[in-house]
Amino acid sequence: MMLPDVERPPMTEPTMEAAPAEPPVNVAPAIPETGVRPWAIGLALMIVVVIGTVFALVVAFRGGDDAPGPRGEHEITYLVPPGTGDRIDAGERVEIIPTELTLRVADTLVLVNDDTRTHNVGGYEVRAGDTLRISYPRPGLYMNSCSVNSGDLVTITVVA
Repeated sequence: MMLPDVERPPMTEPTMEAAPAEPPVNVAPAIPETGVRPWAIGLALMIVVVIGTVFALVVAFRGGDDAPGPRGEHEITYLVPPGTGDRIDAGERVEIIPTELTLRVADTLVLVNDDTRTHNVGGYEVRAGDTLRISYPRPGLYMNSCSVNSGDLVTITVVA
């Protein structure tokens, strides 16, 4: 039995053509206009967020109880603990109230004296066992003696 003649394509020599190059799967292409890789933008944004968060925390906790609030009208309390007078008599320098305070108008400075003796704070005498509340109705700079800080002087700055 004879097979019919089938037309066959002419034989050609094999060629070595390179397959089109594809970028590896784990590498993002650069943004054409800038040449910056997307992961670099993400990293930069994360760094900005971290720095901003750290800055916000530092600002929030920088002054403890003496940091002014957003509108004033809050109490800033300092406690003179029992035994403070004895510590001062023994030559110890106490730091119960900072040498500089910044308050806002309408803030109230509260001084609680749990010691057995009277103490002078910002020009006010606070008797043993008493609590003194001082409000500042207008901006100003107030400097006076203070027996419960190492500088023996307190400067209170009141801002609007």
